[in-house]
Amino acid sequence: MTPHALIVEDNAELSGLLADILTMMNIHADIAGDGRIATEKLAATVPDVVLLDMHIPFISGGHLLDQIRHDCRLADTRVLVITADALQAERARVDADVVFLKPVSMEQIQDILPRLVPGVSQPN
Repeated sequence: MTPHALIVEDNAELSGLLADILTMMNIHADIAGDGRIATEKLAATVPDVVLLDMHIPFISGGHLLDQIRHDCRLADTRVLVITADALQAERARVDADVVFLKPVSMEQIQDILPRLVPGVSQPN
């Protein structure tokens, strides 16, 4: 079964780049450009991993992280926070599986995902 990721990022260029990286790693990627869309997608699916920006429109990344951690359907969902806000990054460390400060490199993403999602390997 192909692993599934949800990218929650309001920067279209960055979310597209992240989706390309995930596709190269044989991970199906959905993109949510704001917190409302992310909430809808999380209600409809159970992703293996969520790549989460903390500063997104409508519903904050912090609120989404709390929502994920308190939803028993999402108990096995891993959360990778990617943010430019050092204070938010520090707060997210309690509930996120991994926290990266922007800018994040393609290599960092490719290195961490196999550790978070079973069955994922680094691209050749």
